[in-house]
Order: sequence, then C-alpha cells, then structure tokens
Amino acid sequence: MDLGSVVYPKYMTCDYIVQYVRALQNEAGSNIKTLYRILDDRVEALEFTVHEESAATGVPLSQLHLKKNLLLCCITRGHQILIPRGGDQIQVGDNVIVVTLEHGLHDLRDILDKGAEG
Repeated sequence: MDLGSVVYPKYMTCDYIVQYVRALQNEAGSNIKTLYRILDDRVEALEFTVHEESAATGVPLSQLHLKKNLLLCCITRGHQILIPRGGDQIQVGDNVIVVTLEHGLHDLRDILDKGAEG
C-alpha cells in the first residue's frame, strides 16, 4: 500500500492556531482573507481582499515596486480570474493571491517595497 501523505497533528494544530490568530488580526484592520503556510513554514500563500484605495491600487502592476521574494499569483475580480500581467491593475473589491518568503504581511500595502518607491 502506497502512502500518499503523512499527517502530523502538531503541524495541523499550529496551522489552525496561526489561521485563527490571523483571523483575529483581520478584525483589527488586516485585509487577509486566507493564509496558508507551505514548504515547512518557509513560504506563505495569502489572499487579500482589497477594501480601499491604496498605493497598490489603480497602478499598472509593471509600475509597482514589489518586495523581493514575492509573487503576485492571481487577481479575482467578481467571477473573473486574472493571471496578472504588467498592464493589469488591482482595484477595490478584488481578491489578490500572493506567495512570499516574507512572513508577517498584514495588508496589501505590505507587498510594496517602500525603499524602492521613488
């Protein structure tokens, strides 16, 4: 019998606790809708809901200065799924999926490299 996956209760419990804590942070102003830690917690996959205008909205993605080690994977707008390209823009109401090596992102604005903005 082949073993398809191994379940570690300790890791599952930790993941649920992290998701719960992040959900509490959502109530305190974070825009994270979903958070998953993958690859032994080295990578976070986050889904943000865009509730208001910010430096990340209304600007072509090619002009955004994103942090290093961050990939903007998908934009969901209504029932439409967009694979982001340079000319696309993030809009209020969108859900944005980001994969990153950086931990502790709380808001869509956190994906921007503030040191690179000119």
